[in-house]
Amino acid sequence: MKEPSIETERLLLRMPQRIDIQEVVEKINDKEIAENTSTIPYPYDASDAEIWLEKSKKLYEAGEGVNFVITLKNSGEIVGGTGLKIEKEHQHAELGYWIAKAYRGQGICTEAAKGLIQYGFKELKLHRIIAQHFSRNPGSGRVMLKIGMRHEGSFREHFLKNGQFEDAEFYSILASDL
Repeated sequence: MKEPSIETERLLLRMPQRIDIQEVVEKINDKEIAENTSTIPYPYDASDAEIWLEKSKKLYEAGEGVNFVITLKNSGEIVGGTGLKIEKEHQHAELGYWIAKAYRGQGICTEAAKGLIQYGFKELKLHRIIAQHFSRNPGSGRVMLKIGMRHEGSFREHFLKNGQFEDAEFYSILASDL
């Protein structure tokens, strides 16, 4: 089975490879990324990246998810990551993403997420895609709105992160919204 990839104007989203481990670690090992995501640890080391790589392969093979590294088309440099965790039974998925500090504020996250949303609806035949962010990270919510998602609600103290309960904001988009 051929691994999927997504091409946008400036980006190539492709499945992570073993050769990417060191570059992923360099880009994601950022306390701010860890603090604003529910599952990324800090510090993040090569063993974390290897676990993510193996988990990514297993999820894809089972049809339960797809993870991509976000690369610049012109250089191949990894600038972030994104993915969909799929619930096949309900034809929906959850979108997640992170962008390396040096590449924030350039529309890269929005461009990558738009490409992944289109892939999810057109290729994976999903009906609904959701996303969520900690309430204290409104920048992530702006990305969700820019890609056409609608705010569905706030969940008080929904996540336990580093011993603290975090409020969360939930968004969604339907295939019919495109």
